[in-house]
Amino acid sequence: VLGIASLHNWTPCILHRDVKSLNFLVDSFYNIKVADLGLARADEGDNESTLKSLRGTFHYSPPESYTKDETFEAKSDVFSLAIVLW
Repeated sequence: VLGIASLHNWTPCILHRDVKSLNFLVDSFYNIKVADLGLARADEGDNESTLKSLRGTFHYSPPESYTKDETFEAKSDVFSLAIVLW
């Protein structure tokens, strides 16, 4: 949770866009690290067209990201994180 929150607190906000259980690494002390930032994008600038296309794992994505009119935002990462925790 803190790893995703730290990405969202950057200016501009960094969206992971592929939050799933396989992208969390656990060490021998049970510290969790967020991994695979290959699809991560800032929510500002020229990324608007990229943020409107579905990326990442379909099963963890929020329903509103399936349509072409909705933009991926921080709430979408939180939805994916909730699916992981569920």
